[in-house]
Amino acid sequence: MKRIAKLVLCLLLAACMLLQTVAASGANTAARTTPPPTEETEPEVTQPEATEPEVTEPEVTEPEVTEPEVTEPEVTEPEVTEPEVTEPEVTEPEATQPEVTEPEEPDPLEGYTFPENWAKEPLMFAVRNGILKGRQNNDLDPTGKTTRAEMAAMLVRLLGARGSVSLSGYKDVRSTAWYYQELSAAVELGIFNGISDSTMAPDRHITRQETFTVLARAFGLEPQNPNAYQTFTDGEKVSAYARGPVSALVELEVASGYPNGSLMPTASITRQEVAALFYKLLDTICDEPREIPAQGFALYRGTEPPNGVALDGTLILGASLSGDVIIEDLAVNGTLILRCATGTNLTLGNLAAGTVSQVSPMTTAGTGTIGTLRVTSSGSSGLNAEILMAAAPGTFSGAYKTAVVSGDGTVFPGNLENLILERGSAQVDGTAHCALLTGDDTVLTGSGYAETVTVRGRRCTVTLACGQLVDEVDWGLDGVQVKVTGTDTVSVKSPKLELTATFTGFQAGHGTDGTGRLCRLEWYQGTTLVASQDDFLLREGATATFTRTYNQDNYIQSTTFRVVLICGDESVSGQKTVTFDVYDWDYANARNIVETVRIAATTNQDTNLYADKNCTKVLRSLPKNTSMTHLYYSNEWNAPGKVELSDGTVGWVNWFHYNVSRENYTTTQDYSLGVKEGFVNLSGYSSPTRYLIWLNLKTQQVNIFEGSKGSWKLTRSYDCSTGTNLTPTVSGVYSVIYKTDLWRFDETINDVLHKNFFYTHSVTGFWGGQAFHSMPYKTEDDTLYIKTMGIPSSHGCVRMPDEGCEYIYEQIPYSTTVVIY
Repeated sequence: MKRIAKLVLCLLLAACMLLQTVAASGANTAARTTPPPTEETEPEVTQPEATEPEVTEPEVTEPEVTEPEVTEPEVTEPEVTEPEVTEPEVTEPEATQPEVTEPEEPDPLEGYTFPENWAKEPLMFAVRNGILKGRQNNDLDPTGKTTRAEMAAMLVRLLGARGSVSLSGYKDVRSTAWYYQELSAAVELGIFNGISDSTMAPDRHITRQETFTVLARAFGLEPQNPNAYQTFTDGEKVSAYARGPVSALVELEVASGYPNGSLMPTASITRQEVAALFYKLLDTICDEPREIPAQGFALYRGTEPPNGVALDGTLILGASLSGDVIIEDLAVNGTLILRCATGTNLTLGNLAAGTVSQVSPMTTAGTGTIGTLRVTSSGSSGLNAEILMAAAPGTFSGAYKTAVVSGDGTVFPGNLENLILERGSAQVDGTAHCALLTGDDTVLTGSGYAETVTVRGRRCTVTLACGQLVDEVDWGLDGVQVKVTGTDTVSVKSPKLELTATFTGFQAGHGTDGTGRLCRLEWYQGTTLVASQDDFLLREGATATFTRTYNQDNYIQSTTFRVVLICGDESVSGQKTVTFDVYDWDYANARNIVETVRIAATTNQDTNLYADKNCTKVLRSLPKNTSMTHLYYSNEWNAPGKVELSDGTVGWVNWFHYNVSRENYTTTQDYSLGVKEGFVNLSGYSSPTRYLIWLNLKTQQVNIFEGSKGSWKLTRSYDCSTGTNLTPTVSGVYSVIYKTDLWRFDETINDVLHKNFFYTHSVTGFWGGQAFHSMPYKTEDDTLYIKTMGIPSSHGCVRMPDEGCEYIYEQIPYSTTVVIY
């Protein structure tokens, strides 16, 4: 008897410790009361107690924390029934330790290291529930980028999916790859697709918006506000396909983005960020019906039907449920999401649910009360509901007060109160009280009958027998065509533009007053709105005219004019290309277009402005920090510099009394032919020879003209490099005064000692020591000594390519006018 009593006590204590261990290992199924952290914004959300080795001291520390109500009766019962046995057992508790410290199921967190930051709890959640596994040596690699294959595997593990489909059609998927089975299950369940018919890209990093899309697709999540994605500062970067899924996750506070307000939709997503999405979406993951909580957002991935379960919130039935499944007395005061295995035949007896979302290809039937039944994957349903939302092909034999169809191949064998056909087609083989076709190109067929069919969509087809067919089609701008005619060319001599838009193909119909339709009309020149009208009356043959006269103030070199007609959210447009005579416009406005270089300068002390280079007459006193334009200074020692004040006064200032800006004032964009010829001709430049040279300092271009005063024609243009800001090429009008085939230089004494001389060739002088010549070449090997071209870099001369300086040296006569401007 004593041995039996001792055995009973041991069993009771063992049962107590087993209950404690199960409670600790199953703690992941309890609904969390701590709000989930955002991806990067709540680093304080950590729960160190989840990592404590709760198994090592179960009798001392754990019972009071996890399940105090369970451990107390187990401990007190043996003391009451067999007091003589409990004393020795209490004094030697180590006899029961092996059974408690080595449970049959090991701690799923054992062997993993978790970061001490915001990602700790999400990662522990993912590991504890078998969603995330380490890559090598249990390395979770939290900040590593997630591949498409890894994302598919995590979703499959999350849902408990076991199906498969051949992936042989994808050339980049190996049947021996670690992910093959899980990726196959994801494709079979309709969660994952290839990026093309033959490419899956399993090793490519998945983007954030792609992750949001497959996650929303896995659970059939739809947004109440489809524009919720715009809450992010970069919401416009979300691709069209991802806007609905992103909006749905925003509404659930799952897609929270970054602290700066951005979502970064096209960036890769890390493994810890994926774990955070699961953690924030799901309150509980359950593998047994008894683990399903009374409230929250719960996922059930067990194989046993969850009979008699009542939950206030959202319940997801995962892909572990397959084949013929019967569930009785299920009550979900929220949304029941059916993500069962493909082909599941699910019968729900005495079901009570606010919304049932059927997102797997499956068949459902049963009894009960349903507010809204949403079907987004192919299949059939015999469930009754107040409202049916059918977005996929299938046969729906239940009773519905209103059925809304937005997909093809929807069949109704029974009777309906109201049918709304938004997109696709519907087949009614029973009867319908009212059928409303709101979508364009929808088709209503069947062997049944509808009392009233109202058509509002365009180009709809109705073959279903009906008592009354009502046409309420608002044709809007459907079929309207626009033709723009008018001016072909605008020039200085013909500056007026006149365009006329003619509208044809107008259909009156519903929504018009019989005479026409009021629309908004907009005219664009390029992308610029240039005219608009809010009360344009559209009717067959209506016209609209745009006129404008162009001059040097409003002349724009855009040649495409477009007219846009807007009605509601519809628009049609037409356009015409108009040629602007660019040469004439540029020629006429050349003197306003051409700029010269104005080098900024500032006095560094109080000084005088002189009227002459010899500084004999003072024009005015200049205080320190007076702003000026530096024109040039002489190479002569201690010579003053020529400057221009802001009021236009030109004079001379001691060279050492002002500082010159080092800023590059030139541009790489050259002037057009019209500007170049217009500038020299309208400026009245002449030359005693049939040639004229114009060096433009702003564009660093040497332009050579032939002809005579008022009729110069450009024949050649060359890049060049003029003087620096400190040693500028002098502005003015000069003449070719000397030529020499070679100039030799040495820059420093050191160069002389090393015989490192350089030279320029084909020298044509036009003023003082300034000339056109070649780039500098090294004397020792005839290679370029200085290669700079297109920016000011010389001591005042004009460096040119060999072709340009040789042409001037050989072809341009003495006395030819040289304009430096």
